[in-house]
Amino acid sequence: MKTKELAVDVSSGVGSNKMTVTVSMQIPESGWAYDEKKNSLINNDNIKASGAGFIQFTVEKEIEKFDFYKDKFENYQEIGEREIGGVTFQGRTYKRIGYEWTEYLLCKIIRKVPKGQSLKLDEIFDDIKKLPLNRAQRRNMPKNIDNPAELRDIIKGPALVVLPIAVYQ
Repeated sequence: MKTKELAVDVSSGVGSNKMTVTVSMQIPESGWAYDEKKNSLINNDNIKASGAGFIQFTVEKEIEKFDFYKDKFENYQEIGEREIGGVTFQGRTYKRIGYEWTEYLLCKIIRKVPKGQSLKLDEIFDDIKKLPLNRAQRRNMPKNIDNPAELRDIIKGPALVVLPIAVYQ
């Protein structure tokens, strides 16, 4: 199959909050088109084709902005990883607007949390605890400088810590 290079700029935000990422990829010479208005790679030469599969590119500063809607889905389930072309995708299924959807999140796996282990989240004081302090400074430090209970969370393995890049539907 002959391929061609496609590079697109995907943006979010405005003014000083604007973030732009350039996404480069190899796509087949025919059968795919890029819709700039929707930041989507369409599995059809015609970007207006109804029902065509697509890959939508989204850039956000915070992971929560990718999944702001997931609590509204019916039958939401995380499913296993899938490797496509050497890239690992994390999958999920759900029902929305009367349709069953399967979606794969393209992400960089930062860390795997094995079964039986846990990961403490939102520890904002870790850097303070690691400061090189002299004896007097250590004595003056509070004994317990953990986060308030509202900010603490523990994730039990098996789990993945990921950096989201794109979502494939």
